[in-house]
Amino acid sequence: MKDIFVLGSVNFDLTVHTDRMPQKGETACGKDFITNSGGKGANQAVAAAKLGGNVKLIGAIGNDFLGKECLASLTKFGVDATYVQHVGTNTGTATIIIENGDNRIIIDHGANFALDKDVVLRAIRDNVKSGDIFVTQLEIPTEIVEEGLSLAKQCGAITVLNPAPAVDVTDKMLANADYVIPNETEAQAICGLLPRDLQDLQKVDIMLHERGANNVLVTLGSNGCYYNGKIYPVANKVVAVDTTAAGDTFVGALAVCLAEGKDVANSIDFCQMASSLTVTRYGAQISIPYLEELDKIV
Repeated sequence: MKDIFVLGSVNFDLTVHTDRMPQKGETACGKDFITNSGGKGANQAVAAAKLGGNVKLIGAIGNDFLGKECLASLTKFGVDATYVQHVGTNTGTATIIIENGDNRIIIDHGANFALDKDVVLRAIRDNVKSGDIFVTQLEIPTEIVEEGLSLAKQCGAITVLNPAPAVDVTDKMLANADYVIPNETEAQAICGLLPRDLQDLQKVDIMLHERGANNVLVTLGSNGCYYNGKIYPVANKVVAVDTTAAGDTFVGALAVCLAEGKDVANSIDFCQMASSLTVTRYGAQISIPYLEELDKIV
């Protein structure tokens, strides 16, 4: 199996559940408050590691107790954190509000926006090999994502871009990503079209290809995943209690399949199965299943 490198964010999550989202100026009651380690980069790295990948994370944490908690979680779940920088600001945080199983998230980037670009690029240049998998998202500076993708591509890696949040997505990013994986909302932000059916998804696919994208997968939550002109439905329907890290689980699972040399179309069921288990549990990294749990379902 090839190595998996994830360039991305590390956050500490603060999660609260509510029966109803408050209106402007209103205070609403919450329940089931929990804290745990998260961040899209860290979540995708943990997902890939728990599902059997050999994973190295490139990111940043602050020199505070939240950073120590995040680092401990990465180590616990088998992620190599050698290339996680320790910087002189607060660790990134994510405030997550969950209403009826769906989440809304507010990010304070903190250390994620204090990444040393030169250190990041050196880590890629010195370690990423031909055939390795390189995964990134957009919770770190756009410039670092763009240059990281370009350099990883030059190193011969298979590159994956999860354009989340979908801000400042450049043509250069898309062109240097072998696989672009937005969800419906992100696809709308990038293309100006909210895909509601197969025809819309095909239009999004064409628009992203016109901007340089190579292969496009659109995750559709409980409705499955779009890839190469087709919608792949979710095989194992579940009752979602918390959708946090569902998309990250899908991306991490796909990275493992790519590292194993598997065909993408034949890997989608595995990725969706992993995501389906994630949404039946609360939290981010703690909710992501291990490979052994999926083996019991298959």
